[in-house]
Amino acid sequence: MMQQEEAAPSLLGTWESNEAFGNTALDWAQAVKDQRVQLQLTFEPGKIYRFRLVSKDDSTDVKSNFRHVVASEGSYELQGDDGIAIHGDTSGIKWTYLFEEEDSLRIRLEGAKRFGRCKGVDVIYFARAKTAQQLKDL
Repeated sequence: MMQQEEAAPSLLGTWESNEAFGNTALDWAQAVKDQRVQLQLTFEPGKIYRFRLVSKDDSTDVKSNFRHVVASEGSYELQGDDGIAIHGDTSGIKWTYLFEEEDSLRIRLEGAKRFGRCKGVDVIYFARAKTAQQLKDL
């Protein structure tokens, strides 16, 4: 329990994907891997997250073009040393995270067993775009 509290402040902020690889068949994850879209994740105080998929060419939100995506905004909870539970995520994807460096995050998506087409693992690398303090200042 204590580690959850210690990990939370580091996760807070806005993260932008910069590289991804893996073998799940999630359409949005494939678009991130193909560098057609960028995944922007924001973790805010109060355990609120924001999930955006933006086109690489004009930064338009294209989340509605994909299936099996989580809500644009919702709540999350840290689980154990490295887990993230996205409340309301019905895909069955297991989310885990690891800090590569202070401003570099790796999120691993382990495929859902209930969707045969989604089995596998994707790894998405992120760079910090905004810190928790910068979010407070907005």
